[in-house]
Amino acid sequence: MPEKPSKPVLTDPTVTPDDEFLAGVLGPAKAAYEQLHVRLAATCPAAVITWKFYRDGNAWLMSAAWKKKTLFWLSADRGSFRTTFYLPSTLEAALAAVDLPEPVKTSYAASAGKKIRGATAVIRTPADLAAFDTLLALKLAAR
Repeated sequence: MPEKPSKPVLTDPTVTPDDEFLAGVLGPAKAAYEQLHVRLAATCPAAVITWKFYRDGNAWLMSAAWKKKTLFWLSADRGSFRTTFYLPSTLEAALAAVDLPEPVKTSYAASAGKKIRGATAVIRTPADLAAFDTLLALKLAAR
């Protein structure tokens, strides 16, 4: 069964998420957040990270872009964060064939019928970043 989306926690448009603030929100997941940045820099050194407040969702989201294309979106939750990769439907077979947690595959399957489909991974520990690595590789292969 897919996890229910949690309510956004970064909802104050006047408070830009910085390392100190994120440490308080993410708690133990901050180590995984820092490791995500290390892995992203190793894979895509020119990736640009941007935090922006989106009024339609009333929350701050982080985007990672490379060569003017968005790689993924990140939202912070209490004690975890979510990374969402939007992948074309042509990658459905490839995504089904790779080793990913079932909730990630379920999130992708839930967007069936759309041209661009989202796959979301919930990250709590550095071990959970295996799903991030796999999704990033799929995203880069689709470029």
